Amino acid sequence: MIETYQLEQLVTFAEYKTLSKAAEVLHISQPSLSRTMQQLEAEIGVTLFERQKNRLSLNENGQLAVTYAKKVLEQLHDMTFRIRSFDRVNHTISIGSCAPIPGTMLTNLLRNAYPEMTLSSEIKSTAPLMSGLMDDTYQFIILPEKPEYTEGLYVKAFTEEHLMFSLPKSHPKASAKSLHLSDINGQNMIVMPNLGFWRDIIDTEMPDSRFLEQTDRTSFEELIQASVLPYFITNLSINDYILPKDRVVIPILDDKVNVTFYLVAKEETHRKYFKL
Repeated sequence: MIETYQLEQLVTFAEYKTLSKAAEVLHISQPSLSRTMQQLEAEIGVTLFERQKNRLSLNENGQLAVTYAKKVLEQLHDMTFRIRSFDRVNHTISIGSCAPIPGTMLTNLLRNAYPEMTLSSEIKSTAPLMSGLMDDTYQFIILPEKPEYTEGLYVKAFTEEHLMFSLPKSHPKASAKSLHLSDINGQNMIVMPNLGFWRDIIDTEMPDSRFLEQTDRTSFEELIQASVLPYFITNLSINDYILPKDRVVIPILDDKVNVTFYLVAKEETHRKYFKL
């Protein structure tokens, strides 16, 4: 019976032309590779090589064998990939979100509803999320607006999030009842990383500001307790932090930062995970 490793070694020999080089690439000895080629000839029942003194080359039979060996290996790799993908889809729920907190909320809901499943999540912009949903990279996605194309999709309003400023009471704008992003443009601010589409908005609307990222949540919490720099907070995150007594929270009026997030899935996914 022909073994996969024999085909792999045949293809490697065809690529590198000599036993010594192919054996080096395969990390085996040259005599071992030579024996494998002889075994393959015996299995197929025809001669695959022209043998000359200190030289081995493929004959026409061997060249045809290489062509089919490549096809077989490609099909085996494709089979392995598809079976593993099928298993992943049936045992893993993949979530893509445009913003961190809605993604975390959805992950927690799914974890409670399906404790036996493995969950994975990541933050991406809107376009990759939609394409990932359609090619089954994600089972669920969170978007900041309804998708334009909804045929075959389950779309549901999931949560609302409103961006706000946290300012020290000594800040010139601290007495305002509400602000626009432009009112703080040009000032340094502390931000968490991986803000998703929020970061795109503040980069666009506050081009003159410098955003100081804190990669560690604990460091972020310590810094906001001690710093006089503004930072962002939302209605969904306000209970996650102990707000310093010398700070105020001011709503931001810009429509772009007052968002309804939508849960989007394929209809068959919605039916499969009906408990959600």
